Amino acid sequence: MRILVTGATGQIGSTLVSSLKKNGDDVFGTSKSSFGANIIELNLANISLIKKQLSQLKTLDSLVLCAGVTSIKDCQLDPINSRVVNVDAQVEVAMAALEMGCTRIVFVSTDKIFDGNKSFIRSDTIANPTTEYGKQKLHAEIELSKLGAAVQIIRFTKVLSEQNQLLVDWISQLQRGEAITAFVDSVISPVSVDSAVEVISALIAGSGNAINQFSASDEISFYEMGCALAEIIESPVSNVLQRKASDVGETAIAHSSLESTLFSSIKPMSSLHAVRQIVEKIISS
Repeated sequence: MRILVTGATGQIGSTLVSSLKKNGDDVFGTSKSSFGANIIELNLANISLIKKQLSQLKTLDSLVLCAGVTSIKDCQLDPINSRVVNVDAQVEVAMAALEMGCTRIVFVSTDKIFDGNKSFIRSDTIANPTTEYGKQKLHAEIELSKLGAAVQIIRFTKVLSEQNQLLVDWISQLQRGEAITAFVDSVISPVSVDSAVEVISALIAGSGNAINQFSASDEISFYEMGCALAEIIESPVSNVLQRKASDVGETAIAHSSLESTLFSSIKPMSSLHAVRQIVEKIISS
């Protein structure tokens, strides 16, 4: 199968590309800064050049849209330019793919299209994003869905990988015997990057629905995640200090879980299992 993955050097994209190649697929990726074999230069901010840059592929079976501005803060600070990347460019790439005969388009979306006031939100719940990032992802979902049955949406909660800077920093601080602070009033329902790649691969293979979701099987606070991390690396849990989001001007996140789509071979794991899986990779690398 001939597959294009945008954001191929990012957290999800890089792992997905490696996995698909191992399966024997003919995989191409895009990046705006890193180039190499089967990597196409693509800056989503330059919409007028997208079709020209992708035309070298000529034919395509599947497209996975991983690239975008994922920082909530960056979207808030620059809503105009981030919207070009997160909405307009996604549609442009998808349209270019369809013109090349693509029959499967997977768009990676987020739980942030919801307001976080309820747990295990169903996929058909009316969206109510509270951040610019969430609004952009929702808009992209709507516009991409207009392109037809080839498009599938996959909403993930927080995806954790070895590249997660918060976990890397926390591990480094705890290993030096320093204290870390973590919110007790904000929760996470994390998915490991390996699980995310499994889900995307299943969608490429034809599983799933028009709109799909995947989350951990429970929720934990950032404080609980910090304590778990300390236990895994055998650091004193007393070095994990509690803090409220409001203490530093942040908005508390009451809930972050989604009702996961059922896949025959992929089951949601617990939050602590996902955290352990990633932490063990970080400390062994």
